[in-house]
Amino acid sequence: MKKILLIFALILTLSMACPAFTACGDDTQSDPGDNSADSGTKPEPEKDEMKNFKFISTTTYCEITGLYDKTVTEIVIPDYVTSIGASAFYNCSNLTSVTIPDSVTSIGSFAFAYCSSLTSVTIGNSVISIGNNAFSGCNKLVEVINHSSLDITAGSSSDGYVGYYAKEVHKGESKI
Repeated sequence: MKKILLIFALILTLSMACPAFTACGDDTQSDPGDNSADSGTKPEPEKDEMKNFKFISTTTYCEITGLYDKTVTEIVIPDYVTSIGASAFYNCSNLTSVTIPDSVTSIGSFAFAYCSSLTSVTIGNSVISIGNNAFSGCNKLVEVINHSSLDITAGSSSDGYVGYYAKEVHKGESKI
């Protein structure tokens, strides 16, 4: 009985000490391999702002991997999320505005690709990695507030769409 109480106390202590654990949930909250909007039952994250996000997380890591409702128009990523996965917001055609906080350190390839209504993106200063074509096909993107030191370029992507895109970059080096 003492062992059970000790384990419970340890879990409680860890959950209070690690914001990612209590804020994002544990790694059983969302199916990391499922990026479809119609995946069946929806897990219940511990924070309201995570209810629409598919994600994977541990006590120190929280990655958004997709959305349940792709009709949203504005997204503010919670400040305990550490990364945005590859194709996480791919083809969210109603999305017009995204705010990425300083807690995010990486944005995956094609993360916001073909978000055809996206007009405004704010990127926090902690981003040290942006994958290929993260903003490819975002032809209405007119405002990019980029606090990171990484290159996000306006121009034509390889598939012919005009908009912002990123070649895979990492802070201090280029991965082209």
